[in-house]
Amino acid sequence: MHVTYTFTPSDKSCGYHTAATLGTFDGVHEGHRHLLSRLVDVSREKSIESAILTFDAHPQTIINPEHAPKMLSTLDEKLKTFESLGIDRVFILHFTTDIARMEAREFIERYLIDCLGVSHYIVGYDHHFGNDKLSSSKRLHEFADEHGFTVEIIPPVVIDGMTVKSSTVRDLLSNGNVERAMGMLGEPYSFEGIVTRGRGVGKNLGFPTANIHAVDGRKQLPGDGVYAGSVILDGKQHEAVTVIGSNPTFNLSQTIIETHILDLDDNIYDKKIRVGFINRLRNIKKFNTTGDLVRQITLDIEQTRQLFLQHK
Repeated sequence: MHVTYTFTPSDKSCGYHTAATLGTFDGVHEGHRHLLSRLVDVSREKSIESAILTFDAHPQTIINPEHAPKMLSTLDEKLKTFESLGIDRVFILHFTTDIARMEAREFIERYLIDCLGVSHYIVGYDHHFGNDKLSSSKRLHEFADEHGFTVEIIPPVVIDGMTVKSSTVRDLLSNGNVERAMGMLGEPYSFEGIVTRGRGVGKNLGFPTANIHAVDGRKQLPGDGVYAGSVILDGKQHEAVTVIGSNPTFNLSQTIIETHILDLDDNIYDKKIRVGFINRLRNIKKFNTTGDLVRQITLDIEQTRQLFLQHK
């Protein structure tokens, strides 16, 4: 897969012939994957390249920064998924206020037609962009007919009665429903973090934990709670119990992320790990004694082991 990181519609970066799509593709969820699989199929049928035009950041960070959503995926995470789906080319556009003010007609003509040479344009059912919000199927098809390319609109993907959307996935994660979010994403939700030194409380209890500092603070985190999941360390996956939230048992109100990696007691300070989530085990709670806390952690670990056995 070829990636153009600073895409501008200039002579040097144009002259393609593609089946293309446009979008933020935050999370690259099952709806996105269905669309991108269709894009790859069409490009192969027509013997042309599949192309994604995407942005280096969510457009709302420019249009309405105070209400911009947290990210479900970093740019690097999206690119890895695009490549796994067989996409030929990705063009990354730096989203600016000038682009936000651009009408859809000008954008399509300048970027998709004149530069990417789009012959087939695939978009989702809720696709809209441009200052004039060229969103209706009728208008988009009329515009395509005028410029000699075809349009395909992909219907929504529905899982368990819910339409798969990035905003829905964010809501599920915020509520701690990582299992349902996993179903919409097609894989466990995860983020990268650096292991930092903590207070050593977990180790003193017999359950050493790695305190995690998220690499990218713009990424969505699951809501407070105790989770069963995994940690990828040095390319190897380990089962883990991860806590997001405060520690009321020890009167610590600060929100922290810490994970107990099952059957591992190595020194991993300053290492980068990937923390994944498959199920929310319980709420954060205050225990009357450390003995009660130890018994609960033991139950959390056993439940995590059982969940992984079920997923094998």
